[in-house]
Amino acid sequence: MMEIESWRSWTYLGGIPVVVSCIISAIWFFVSRRMLIKWKTSSNLHVEDFKGLIDKNKLFIENIIQSQFKLYLSVHEKRLIAIEKLWETFLKIKKAFPSSVFMIYTILDDTELSNLLSENSKMGNLIKHEDYFKIAMEISNMSEELDKYKIYIDPKLWSLFFVFRAISGRLPYFVSKEIKNGTLRHWHIDKPTKELLKSILSEIEYNSIYQMKDLSLSRTFDLLEFKILNEITELTTGSKQTEIYLNNLPKWNETVNSLRN
Repeated sequence: MMEIESWRSWTYLGGIPVVVSCIISAIWFFVSRRMLIKWKTSSNLHVEDFKGLIDKNKLFIENIIQSQFKLYLSVHEKRLIAIEKLWETFLKIKKAFPSSVFMIYTILDDTELSNLLSENSKMGNLIKHEDYFKIAMEISNMSEELDKYKIYIDPKLWSLFFVFRAISGRLPYFVSKEIKNGTLRHWHIDKPTKELLKSILSEIEYNSIYQMKDLSLSRTFDLLEFKILNEITELTTGSKQTEIYLNNLPKWNETVNSLRN
């Protein structure tokens, strides 16, 4: 009788299927838990590997940036030294340029110039006996030391300096030839000087020089000095470097992104 009651209770509770279901659930619970632990462990390993790869790339990029920055500082320092040398040479040439040539081409008109050599005046005698050819050669040689800094000088600044140096040496030579021929004409007729100025001046600047009634040499030299100083200021204040950096920024970002990927 008790066996029958036990069987009824067993049947009432669900019997063998319930037991089997419980066993399967228990097995699935332990298996799934073990699989979850294994998956988490594997995922953590992948995450750590990925983090390590990111850190490695980050360190690589930081090293590139640091090396580029050090290189920039080194080159920038050399550029500043080169600019300083250029300005020192500019002042030396300016001082060496014969004051007599500067004066006659600043205050005398064409008629006064043509009569200067025939006059028995102090200025006329000074012009006749000055060795302008020697001065021209000395001015031309003053920038020899600067040539080794040329690679660190901005091309535009070098062009301006080159024209100033060339004209400063050309005009004493021009006067020397004029005196030898017994004439003394205004500097504005010298074709090489014209070509030099045309190469670095705007059309408005060039025309303003050659359309002036007095064709003052002092105004021409002042304009060249202003342009050189303006270029030096732009370079030393970093405005040009900023412009170069901004122009190259998209290319630099593309390189950094490729390294990250």
